[in-house]
Parts: sequence; C-alpha cells; structure tokens
Amino acid sequence: MSAAEDISDGNQRPPWNKNRSKGPISFRVVADLVMLVDGFTIFFAGFLGHYFYFSLFADGSLQLTITASFIGALLSVIIFRRRGLYSPRRIDRWWDAVGKLIASWAIAFLAVVTIGFLVKISDTYSRGWAISWFVSGTASLIVVRVLISAVLKHPSVAPALVRRVAIVGSGEQARQTIQHLKNDNHIEIVGTYASPLVPNNQSEPRSHQKQIRDLLENVQTKQIYDVILALHRNEEASLWAIAETLAEYPVSVYLAPEAFDLRNSHLKIEKIGSVTTTTLLSPPLVGWHRVIKGLEDRVLAAAFLLFFAPLFLFIAIAIKFESKGPVFFVQRRHGFNHEVIPVIKFRTMSALEDGNSIVQATRDDDRTTRVGRFLRRSSLDELPQLLNVVKGQMSIVGPRPHAIAHNEMYTTMIRSYSKRHTVKPGITGWAQINGYRGATPDPKMMEKRIEYDLFYIANWSLWLDIKIILLTPLRGLVHPNAY
Repeated sequence: MSAAEDISDGNQRPPWNKNRSKGPISFRVVADLVMLVDGFTIFFAGFLGHYFYFSLFADGSLQLTITASFIGALLSVIIFRRRGLYSPRRIDRWWDAVGKLIASWAIAFLAVVTIGFLVKISDTYSRGWAISWFVSGTASLIVVRVLISAVLKHPSVAPALVRRVAIVGSGEQARQTIQHLKNDNHIEIVGTYASPLVPNNQSEPRSHQKQIRDLLENVQTKQIYDVILALHRNEEASLWAIAETLAEYPVSVYLAPEAFDLRNSHLKIEKIGSVTTTTLLSPPLVGWHRVIKGLEDRVLAAAFLLFFAPLFLFIAIAIKFESKGPVFFVQRRHGFNHEVIPVIKFRTMSALEDGNSIVQATRDDDRTTRVGRFLRRSSLDELPQLLNVVKGQMSIVGPRPHAIAHNEMYTTMIRSYSKRHTVKPGITGWAQINGYRGATPDPKMMEKRIEYDLFYIANWSLWLDIKIILLTPLRGLVHPNAY
C-alpha cells in the first residue's frame, strides 16, 4: 500500500466536540492592533502635552500640534516595527522591551524635530510643548504596554494566543525542532507523530509516537492548527502524501528547516517561534480575513434576524396550521473542520430524515407539504440558519452543508470534496447563485458544485461575499432546481 493510500483511506470522522474553538487568534492580528494602539497613544500624547503646557504657560496652534503628533505617531510605529517591538515576546513581556521602546520613541521624536528644522518651521513650535509631548508619550507607551500585557495574560485570552503545534517525524530533525520550540510560551507541542514510511524509534517511548491517523483525528478534536513535517530526506513521497491529506483540513503545514533543500523555491518562509520553516500549505481565511469574515457574519445575521422577525412568525403559524409537527427541522451536517453541526430549517416535509440513509427531495415529492413546497421553491426554509450563523457554526456565504449520509458518499466519489470543510458552510454561496443547487442525481452536477465552492474558497474577499449576497435574491432564491 502506498503512503498516500495508507493515510487517506479512512472516511470516518470523530464525534462532534462542542467545546472546540474555530481556530487560534493570529498574533499578526494582535501585533497590528498593538501597532494601532501605539500610534493612537503617541498622537493622543501630543494633545495631552498641548493642553497641559499651553493652558498653563502660553497660547499655541492646535493645527501645528495635530501635524507634528501625526507625523510622530506614523514614524514611531514604523520604527517600532523595524526594531521588532511587535514580536510575541516583546508584546507579552513588556519589561524586556521597555528600554528598546523608549529608545525607539526617542528616535522618532528626534526625527520629527529634525524634519521641523530642515523645513524651517521649528521656530513655530514650543520647546516646552515638545518636552511635554515626549514625557507624556513615554509614560503613556509604558502604561499601555503594561495593560496590553495584562490583557494578553488573562485566562480568557491567553489560551487563544497559543499555537498548538504537531510535529510529524521520529528522527533527529524532529528532536531538534521540538528542542527549539518547547520553551516558547506561545507554542504548545500537542504531540509527535510517526510518519508512514519510517518505523517508530525504539529509543523513544511509544506513547510519544502516534500514527498519522491519530494526527488527522487530533486536528479536529485537539485544536491543532499548525503541523510541522520534520522528515528524513528519503521521505519525500510521505511528505507530499501527508500534505495532500492535510489539505482537507483548516491547518497550516510547514516543512522543518534542514529536511529538504527548498531555498530556491517560491515557497514562503515563516518563523514559528525560533524555528524557520517553509510553508507548504496555508488554510483559507486566516488573520485579518478571518476577523473580517466573522464580523460580517455576526453583524449581517443579527440585522437579518431583526428584519425577518415578522416573516418568521408568519411562516411558523402557517406550518403549524397546515400539519402536525415541529416548526423547525434540525438535521446534522458536516461543517468547519468536518465538525458535525445541527443545521436549522423550517419544516417542509411530513418526514424528518436525519440518519445514515436520506432520500433527496424530488419534484412533486409526496412528503412535501403545501406550505413546505412554497418555502422550498423560495428558499425561505433556509432562513432559520441565521441562528446557526449567530452561534458561529455557519457563515452567511460559504459552501452549502450537506446531510451526513450524502457528505460521506460524495467524499468517496469526488477527490476534492472534503476541501469544502476548510471554511464554515454558508446559507448561500457562489455555486448557488450560479445555478448549482437543489438535488444532484448526477454526480457530475455535484462535481460542478464543488468546483464553484473551491473557487470561492480560493478567491474569498469581502467584495465577493457582498456580490453573492446581493445576487442571492435574483439568482439564488427561486430556481428550477428548488423543490
């Protein structure tokens, strides 16, 4: 059996873990936020110095204060970034960075003074104000960094900033990688996993060497989002087989530094703690993209729920009036990272199917009620999924989730099918507004739908989401395949 077959032939997913997070907070986002806070702090310190000095001693121009404070803030964050003051260690351990922080702020301050001298406007500024600005800026920066460090150490925040890393490999390369990472407070090594082609190292405890199958399960159940491949040079086949399998999960896959000579490749170099790695795979929607997508979902879902509240009530009454049974139909489907989620819909049928064998609805299906037929044709039965979005289980826009029985069937039929689960499923999507919705009696129809889903994942942008949302009432709601 080949390496690819050895690690890919299982389709069973682990049970739904309700406590699983949707991924760690990117420290790049944290660093950018700290940078914005630093810039605002220095800008605000200019105002503080202005009102303190000029209210006591003289009159001064607020416009000149605004100009100098803005330039000082801009130069400061540029210098801070260049001097590494936005690295995890320097942000987390403020006392290690306070000397460099003050020195960098002094350089930025002197640069502003120099600019004023060169353009011959330094006489228009008060030296008293400038000194007040520097002193208040220094004190404010230190106080802000202390507060930021305290927030990042809070029990509700700190765990989300830890990168939970898995190491694949059993030789010297793996040991060196673990040695470099184990003392980093922002990295937790969840475990080491033996590669398929190399036997377990008998000199190490077997409990420390798990198999690749365990890795795939733990990616889902233990919140692993970074995998480092520390393999031997003769394991290139295993490397690409593992990477191909992990492409179906929302994880970043890295190659340990000296394992393969890829210095002349176009692959991205990234630091994980003190280890320099080569990036093989990056999941979609990380960093600021994930933040923007999350804000988009929560804000729009809350707004739509308020807007459609009267319609919800009317539909609920119509369903109860026509037939006995619940207003809502909850069906288990696979979501982000193959997690099983309860997808909510208005009940449209007399039969509520949610098992290992589900028959797709057909045209003029006897199971569909009269109200249900209207709801399905207009896609209004999907509206309750706004509640799934508010709960963080789904997105407004994304690949449509399928029933578990259908999901497992298509996973074995379509090679790239599982890559849909690297993002949250959506109420509407790129495939739906392009006509690929409803029943899929022909597997080629599903292949086309998957093609559009993967295009959306690879090309996500806020503007693409807005386009899909605006086109949904025109193309995605009423469709011949909706029955």
